[in-house]
Order: sequence, then C-alpha cells, then structure tokens
Amino acid sequence: MYIRFETELVFRDSNCSKGIFAAMGDAKRKGTMDLKEHIWYINTAGWFNYNLKTPCCFNRPVSSNIKFKAQSWFKFKYECSEHLQKSLSVKNLLQKHGIIVKVKLDEKPGEIIYEDELQIVILKNEDSLVF
Repeated sequence: MYIRFETELVFRDSNCSKGIFAAMGDAKRKGTMDLKEHIWYINTAGWFNYNLKTPCCFNRPVSSNIKFKAQSWFKFKYECSEHLQKSLSVKNLLQKHGIIVKVKLDEKPGEIIYEDELQIVILKNEDSLVF
C-alpha cells in the first residue's frame, strides 16, 4: 500500500496537483507563518532533506515529462513511521494556512519510475482512494 499527501495546488506547466513538499515552499512564500511556525518549517524541511532521499528522477536536468507530472508516494505498511508523522504535521500546518491537503491511498498508484526503501515516484493514476 502507498500513501500520498496531495494538495489542491497545481503546477501551472502541467495542471498536476502538488504534493506537500512543493506546497511547503508555497506556504513559506505566502508569508503568513508566525515565527514559531517558521522555525518549525525550517527544522522540518531540514529533517526531510536529511532523512529522505531525493529521487534520482528529479536530479537536474529534469525532463518536463517528469518534473511536473510525476508523484511521490510513501510506502505505507499500516504503521505510522516518523516520515508519516511529520507529513501529517506538515498537512496540518498547510491546512492552517489555507492549503487543502488530501490523503490518498492506493495499492498500485501508477507506473513506478523510482523506488527506494521509503518511497516511490510514479506517473499518475487517477483511481486512488482519497480521504
């Protein structure tokens, strides 16, 4: 099973939905976070940068077929890993600042183009269960 935190924000180049990591930058640029939230944001972004590999399919130069159309999903084994706990906290912060986040679950979210021990990157499938 795989889980994705997806926002209602879209990349204008592809009209595909942004995940929470792309949305974090949008939230920061809005300038509505208070100091405590901003410090939390910096620490959390740093934690993810250190503890989650950047999929090689996103390394420069990135094809436009991948950059704004591929989606990252966490592997989900019915336990709340630290990555998922922090993602839920990011979801809460984003929603506090007006960015709606949906949680999607799927056993086969799409064609896998990257995989490591924690995540996959896929080309989009429209049939995921959303809640």
